[in-house]
Amino acid sequence: MKNLILFVVVLLSFQSLMAQTEFAPLGAKWSYRGWYSSPQWNHQEENLIKFECIDTFQRDGKTIKVVEQIKERQFMVYNYYTQQNNYTSRDTISRVDSFYEQNYTVFVYNQIFSKYTPLYIFNAQEGDTITLPIMDTLLYNNFANDSIFSFVIDSIRMVDYDGVLLETFNTGFNFATLDTSWTSYNTTTQPFLNWSTRLEYILHNGFLITTYPGAYARTLRGIGSGLLPVRRFIPKPFVAEEEHDIINVINCYTDSNINIHLSTKSCDTLPDYTKYTSIADVISKNNLNLYPNPAKDKLLIATDNGIHPQAQLYIFDSFGKLVYSQKVSNNSQNIEIDIQNLPSGIYFIRMALRGGVLGSSKFVKA
Repeated sequence: MKNLILFVVVLLSFQSLMAQTEFAPLGAKWSYRGWYSSPQWNHQEENLIKFECIDTFQRDGKTIKVVEQIKERQFMVYNYYTQQNNYTSRDTISRVDSFYEQNYTVFVYNQIFSKYTPLYIFNAQEGDTITLPIMDTLLYNNFANDSIFSFVIDSIRMVDYDGVLLETFNTGFNFATLDTSWTSYNTTTQPFLNWSTRLEYILHNGFLITTYPGAYARTLRGIGSGLLPVRRFIPKPFVAEEEHDIINVINCYTDSNINIHLSTKSCDTLPDYTKYTSIADVISKNNLNLYPNPAKDKLLIATDNGIHPQAQLYIFDSFGKLVYSQKVSNNSQNIEIDIQNLPSGIYFIRMALRGGVLGSSKFVKA
């Protein structure tokens, strides 16, 4: 009887672990917070990057996870007289990506190569050098002539994230690829991708090198930068980079089984919105009702609160590729678009206005 009880306990623990390590269950949400400061130019910028798994479906025997990313930026100027930040503007940029998990690896649909490529590798060992195809990110996608990037697994540790213990892979720069001659130094000479969590200086072959160590973990995935690693570059020695980079770090993660909140900062909003109001703040969020759905030739978009004449419509396919965009030219509650040239499949539609996303939905093209 004791053995049976022990077996049941072990089985439940194993099931709990499997549930905990699933990548992007439907409804899972992440948020990252970051801050940029430039004393020279008296400029401040605060970031909030949010991810949400908005859909899952089967394709070629794989479970595809569709994740929406929304990046909010708040810009400020520091007033030395009042010793306060004066909020000047905000903007919002967004995208959709698709992922699947197989054999200890998470793959992402790579917009550069138009196919799925590896993103997270969970059977790596300490000391391994991982080389992957480059990928575009929300912030940077210019890699000159580079087609791959590499990083080193510095260490693998179990880390406590707000009471949830997760295996974490700490990643660093592959110094074997570093050109210490600096003869052709520019901002794209020695780029790399990483889930950067901090800035660090390392003495390497007599040079003081600026690096950006990062990490990814089971369940959470990217600890810094977001689900996709951000592009960095190794600057010339003795060039301080603190004023030129935002380090966005995981702040919150929630799904049906886990709730992680790693700071006192909000998971959903930037502070001090009352000091600056964008157009999107004074317009009610819209439910986008799509008819018919599935649709073949025409798609009617009906809203509850009307369509702002400055709004923009975007349609993304299930790979996250933007396939259609249109600026709204009227202030009606409905708009009809022609979709007959779109291939059959699942699509995601978003209505946006500078400063925010006003509504989103999905439809099937028959």
